[in-house]
Amino acid sequence: MSNNIPHSLKEIIKHHKFPHLLLLEASAGSGKTEALAKRYVWFILAEGKVPHNDISNILAITFTKKAAREMKQRILEQLKKLALNKDVAIFEETVEQLGIPPEELQSLAEANVSRIIERYSDFQIQTIDSFMARVARSAALELDLRPDFEITMTYGELQHYSIALMLRQVGSGRNREITAMIDQFLDLLNQLARPNFIWNPELELEKKFSEFLGVESKEIGNLVFEDRRNEIQQCRETISQIYEAVKALPLPKKEKYVEKFDNDLKRGNIGEILRRTYSQHTVPVRKGKGSEDETELYENAEREWLGLIPVVGRLATFDSLSRCHAYGEVYREFKSMLQSVKLRTGVHHISDISKILNQYLNEAIVPEIYLGLGQRLYHFLIDEFQDTDPVQWASLSPLLYESLAKDGSLFLVGDLKQAIYMFRRADYRIMRGLVQEIKGEISSYQWLPPSVRNSAWVDTLGKNYRSGEVILQYVEEVFKNNLKDVLGKKEFQRDLTGLTDFVQDPTPKMKGKGYARTMPFVRRAKEEDEADAAPERKALLGIINDVLNRGYRHRDIGVLAAKNRELAMIVDWLITANIRASASSSLDIRKRKVISEIVELLKFLESPVDDLAFANFILGDVMARAVASRGIKLNSKELHQMILDKGNTGRGYLYQTFRKHAESNTLWEGYFENLYQKTGYYPLYDLVSMALRAFRIFDNFPEESGSLVKLLEAVNILESKGKNSIQDFLEETADEKTELFNLELPEYADAVRLMTFHKAKGLGFPVVINMIYESRPPSNSTYYDKEGEKIRVHYITKDLAKKSPDLAKIYERRVIDNQIQHLNTLYVMCTRAKWELYNLVVLSKQNGLLGTLFKERELGQKTEKEKQDEPLLPSPTSVKLKHGTERDKEWGRDEGWSYTRWVDAKRGEVYHKILETIEFLSGPSGKKMTDIMDRCPAITQTPFDSEQIRSDIESFLSYSEVRGWFEPVPGRIVFREKEYVDKSGNLYRMDRVIIDEDEVTVIDFKTGELKDYSEQLKKYMHVLGEIYPDRKVNGYVAYVDSSRVEEIK
Repeated sequence: MSNNIPHSLKEIIKHHKFPHLLLLEASAGSGKTEALAKRYVWFILAEGKVPHNDISNILAITFTKKAAREMKQRILEQLKKLALNKDVAIFEETVEQLGIPPEELQSLAEANVSRIIERYSDFQIQTIDSFMARVARSAALELDLRPDFEITMTYGELQHYSIALMLRQVGSGRNREITAMIDQFLDLLNQLARPNFIWNPELELEKKFSEFLGVESKEIGNLVFEDRRNEIQQCRETISQIYEAVKALPLPKKEKYVEKFDNDLKRGNIGEILRRTYSQHTVPVRKGKGSEDETELYENAEREWLGLIPVVGRLATFDSLSRCHAYGEVYREFKSMLQSVKLRTGVHHISDISKILNQYLNEAIVPEIYLGLGQRLYHFLIDEFQDTDPVQWASLSPLLYESLAKDGSLFLVGDLKQAIYMFRRADYRIMRGLVQEIKGEISSYQWLPPSVRNSAWVDTLGKNYRSGEVILQYVEEVFKNNLKDVLGKKEFQRDLTGLTDFVQDPTPKMKGKGYARTMPFVRRAKEEDEADAAPERKALLGIINDVLNRGYRHRDIGVLAAKNRELAMIVDWLITANIRASASSSLDIRKRKVISEIVELLKFLESPVDDLAFANFILGDVMARAVASRGIKLNSKELHQMILDKGNTGRGYLYQTFRKHAESNTLWEGYFENLYQKTGYYPLYDLVSMALRAFRIFDNFPEESGSLVKLLEAVNILESKGKNSIQDFLEETADEKTELFNLELPEYADAVRLMTFHKAKGLGFPVVINMIYESRPPSNSTYYDKEGEKIRVHYITKDLAKKSPDLAKIYERRVIDNQIQHLNTLYVMCTRAKWELYNLVVLSKQNGLLGTLFKERELGQKTEKEKQDEPLLPSPTSVKLKHGTERDKEWGRDEGWSYTRWVDAKRGEVYHKILETIEFLSGPSGKKMTDIMDRCPAITQTPFDSEQIRSDIESFLSYSEVRGWFEPVPGRIVFREKEYVDKSGNLYRMDRVIIDEDEVTVIDFKTGELKDYSEQLKKYMHVLGEIYPDRKVNGYVAYVDSSRVEEIK
């Protein structure tokens, strides 16, 4: 402990206080990211003052990838400001802290910007999971991992596959041991579930095993499932003996009580035995008439009966453990299967990596770790310290201890009031314990390393840079006044995270500014089914319209709620009211109609017998817009009738009917045939690209370009993992938990932002509207009690906890954690606003905790903001797919289609394929042409008149101007169907390009009616002119079937 020693970097450098530990308690809006970035910048600039200050020796750990990107950006921005002396305050503070002359500081900052860019891989700002993955890859062989192992963030696929493999061994003639084990498990499971019956135990297994894996991944140790049935039997016998002894006394019996208790004991109904109250009022006999003998007998009976209380307590504990024993053997078999699947596939969950590393780091010599990494770490900076879980801390500890045993340092930033991830097993007690140890509030040491016990400090950031003073006053009123009023009562026993004693001051420019309002509503029972009539809806829309009318933009407004289903309801309200809105949950591209239709198309291609998928696609917007863009009028009534007729006949499949139907057979040929034939042969990315181009989806849905690009990106990521089939893709789209399809909303998008309270952590908005719905915490009767490396699994209810002091402690711990998480979440949501904060609180009762905290209140004044007329939402980016992934179509944009036109287009393809085979003509044309015609598949396999085609080609090539393009000339280079890209990234495919010494000629072959193709040729000529600036560019349109040539100037 060294709280009285100055701990600014200036003093640390002056007194060379290395190693040291500094823990920064930073409330919401206090600039902790800025503090981390500043610390990093000062360290790398302090050459010769801070030991081992190269960027390769410093590691900054953030909670999310977004926070890591933000911190990198802050660091580079600060260095640039110092190099250019753009911020006087930062510059002067840095000069003072580091003691560096101003001119030297500028050059040092500039040099460090260059160093970071040149050695960007050494610029280590990353999440703890990313760092652990990097360590694991460097020591893969020592960890018994494949060198090419993959990391997944979800157990879903591994778990589902492992359970399926295990259950595949169940049944007659299969694995007897596993079959007997599953049979026993099902019997026990259904006993526990009575009076209900579990019809699909596989779902129950997946749910519980997912929970078990989550617990084991975040705690040091393994789950233990204890079978205490013998102890339960002993307790039952003790209770029965005492009960029978009491009942045998010559005293009047409580007949109904005795009859019921006899029955419960006989049946071994532990639940009913435990539900009974063992007190003076529940003795199974009466006092009698009051004689001295009877009174003495009754007092003895009462003593015996009350003596059952500790026995019942033990029975409750043993029953609590045994109820979960049913999962034990099955879970062990599942984990064995899961481990073999991991080894076979080389795929491991990120939490597995952390646990494996924890064991390895505690056993291995730390320098060996650094040898594998290729660098040694001396300085650690950790953000969001309150959200660290036990496994993460245990994995980092060996590296931290080694660093702090030398000239290293540890800089921790956190806020106990923002510990809201306990449902992910994050443990705020780590930070709380470390703070108490540094301050000397406890005498024992669990968290503070011995090497820095005399050079460890706790500091606070007292300024709030986000919110106006009025909002800060409102937050203090809610938590430091209203919450403190219920301190020690049932709702709030103790303040363990500092919600009632924090101090924050506004910056000078935020003094007296801000507006806050609480609007409570009491929800009536019938209103729950009438969301559109809810009073909070009217209030919400009124607030948003008022804010917009005062000059704020849509994107200035954040609407926050606890659950995604609440956000979905609110989004509907806003969209119905014509208010632009975007929810984090709605940024899943799978919810976009165009993407869902593409998925239906892929379902059909994967399984052509899927009539429903094919019907959904041909009746959708993608098909409708595709044919409309070709000038074809799609008759939806006829399509519906075709589907109904097919359903009535029951013959064949829908796609076969569609392919043969007179009105749709050309649509099949034009849109589906190529995709249908290539499925199973083409990679998934190519197949999806073909579909997007065939149906011109980018052109027809420009507003969906972001979702479509994200779709291609998702397919690319899946292919990189070896998932190349449509089936793999469809399985991924069916996974509700995957984040593969989530878009990131661009900052410039002018829409009201809707997100959960948890997603909003770390963010801020000019105006925040919190939608707070009173609800009960999710119920889960499975509890965990950790002792050493054993994690016992219990079944506990509120009533059961009352019977056993041991169970009461476990139960109370979760109650406290849920309470802390709930209150901390309320604090987080109240600290997101800059200028205006609205809390719309929907209560089921007014006298609950929410009603006590959020009383009707209005503080401050609303602010006017100047309207900005410039457009904020750019037009969707035009996306062009690369040619060559599928056949080109020569279909026009505006003309209607007919059978004649379609035949002409097909004939044109044959002409192109023939001319593509010819590089040069030599000797008499006829002789060469005969050879070409006889061997060209386009001729020999065509359904058209081959003689007519032969005649047209020969006539075309005999034309003097045309023949010159096919003559061999010294130095001439000829490209056929050549692709060129212009400087904007647009791709062009040119039929024939001739490169001569002094000129370049481009020819575009056409058939059919004469049209104006000059614009197309001019684009070709412009591209070639940029590529060959020293040569003249000529352009021609040549009509093959009419032997006409048109020069383009």
